[in-house]
Parts: sequence; structure tokens; C-alpha cells
Amino acid sequence: MTIKKYSKQGFTLIELLVVIAVIGVLTSMIFSFTKAKDKARNTRIVIAIREIKPIFEMIYDDDFKYDNICNSPDIRIDISGYENELTAINDEVSKNGGEAKCYADGDNYCVYSKLNVVGIDPRQYFCVDSTGNAVTTPVDPGILHCKAGSYTCP
Repeated sequence: MTIKKYSKQGFTLIELLVVIAVIGVLTSMIFSFTKAKDKARNTRIVIAIREIKPIFEMIYDDDFKYDNICNSPDIRIDISGYENELTAINDEVSKNGGEAKCYADGDNYCVYSKLNVVGIDPRQYFCVDSTGNAVTTPVDPGILHCKAGSYTCP
């Protein structure tokens, strides 16, 4: 009768811990790159929404009113002389995961976009208005603020 010898072929505890640590580091790197990408996209949305103010001021100088800048809730992109700029802004916001919303009356306007959620950051919207406000807020500006009678960012 022959006795079989079993060899111990397995991983040591140290080898397993090293593999788990490497997997943890790689996972955290992936999450940090995702957060950085969303932050960059949010920055591009904020820059695009901020570019609206000087354009709307030029439109106001031409017409002495803001009435025609919005097809609530959308930005009008067919305003004579400003089509390219407004289309570029709208496209930039959309391309980066936002959606520009616009409300206006004769003397006031409010434009905002939802931002991409980054971690637990509560600031989910960026808003600009005719009073000069440009703020990031957790409150949806369209619910109470960017409507008739107010047109201000929260």
C-alpha cells in the first residue's frame, strides 16, 4: 500500500492581504477618477451658465427687455445675432450632463442647470439671475425661485 503525500499548495495570509490591499487601492483610484470627471463636468456647466449673463445683457441693451430670451423652461437659441453663442452654451451644458432652464419677464431672468452629483456634495444646481447672483445651491431654483414674481436664485 502506498501512502500519498499531500503538498500544501495555497496562499499564505500575507499574500492574501497584499492582494486585497492592491484591489483596494485600485478601487479607490477608480472612484477618485470618477469624482474628478464629474467635478470637471460640473465646472464646464458652471462656466457655460455664467457665459449667459453678458449675452443676456447685450440682448437687453438691444431690446430693453428680457421677455424674448426664454421659451420657458428653455433658453431661446434663435435670437437674431446671438444664435451661435446661445446654441454653444446650450450644447455645452447638455454635453456635460446638465439641462439649462430659463425663466424671464421684462426686467428679470433666472437661468439654472442641475449639476452632476459628486459624492455627498449637496450643491446640486448652479443658478444665475439678472440681479447678479451666481450661486450653487441644493435647492431646485425652478420650484420657488426662478418663476414669475421672483426670478432670483436661492
